[in-house]
Amino acid sequence: MGHAMATLAKHLIVYFLVLLLGPLSVWARPTTEAEAQRSVAGWLALDPRPLQARMGAKPAQVKAFKDSAGNIDYFVVSLEPNGFAIVAGDDLVEPIIAFAPQGTFDPNPQNPLYVLLDRDLPGRLAEVRAKEDQARAQKRKFTPQGLHRRAQSK
Repeated sequence: MGHAMATLAKHLIVYFLVLLLGPLSVWARPTTEAEAQRSVAGWLALDPRPLQARMGAKPAQVKAFKDSAGNIDYFVVSLEPNGFAIVAGDDLVEPIIAFAPQGTFDPNPQNPLYVLLDRDLPGRLAEVRAKEDQARAQKRKFTPQGLHRRAQSK
């Protein structure tokens, strides 16, 4: 009987750990360069001419843009032969933020797109991360709502 109780106790511990740690996988997580590149490739495969724009066909170089704390706000994925797409730095924000069928991204404070991204995305990410931190502090599952849920499912 002692062996049966020990086996049961081990199974209960494993079951408890699975229940406790399982929800961690649904929390927001930063996007990687490879994921950003795959997101753009998948997006272009679904619609090679978004808004009737003739986009470059192949994702090429990826560059991360970070905030002052070192968190990735967004990625710029250059396209071959021309153009680029902006991908969010976290999977709870809409993956494709912006795109241009021509040219390259200019990270210059005189560029309106750069200014918009620099001001907008940190706020979006901070909102999502604050909700995630609050859920974690309350030891409850973080369940994305509305746009955040749709973004993560893409």
